[in-house]
Amino acid sequence: MAEIAGQHLKKSVLELGGSDPFIVASSADMDATVPLAVTARIQNNGQSCIASKRFIVVRDRADEFIEKFVEAMAAVPTGDPMDPATVLGPVVSRGQLDELTAQVADSVTKGAVARTGGAPLPGGATTFRRRC
Repeated sequence: MAEIAGQHLKKSVLELGGSDPFIVASSADMDATVPLAVTARIQNNGQSCIASKRFIVVRDRADEFIEKFVEAMAAVPTGDPMDPATVLGPVVSRGQLDELTAQVADSVTKGAVARTGGAPLPGGATTFRRRC
């Protein structure tokens, strides 16, 4: 599309986001990497095309990364987006909450392990802690 738009000097908007991986190499400093991974996952409340969705970690560092990432995600303050202490607010709609809840349940039935969260939080129709 960009090529065609350029040939005809047409204005266009191209989607550049997606599911780009967050890659963790064997040389990673986990104390520096994990906070960046959490931010990458929950930026814009985790509801944008640029939020990291796939984490690729070398096998020999995977357990360490998972342990620290789960701990850091579990510590993210969730709640009312109007509260200054909240870092991760509710998803955008009840429909999104239902879709995420179904996706998590389906993943767990297929062998995934919800290490933190994994279910809607009490206190609001769309409050949901993302599973990691």
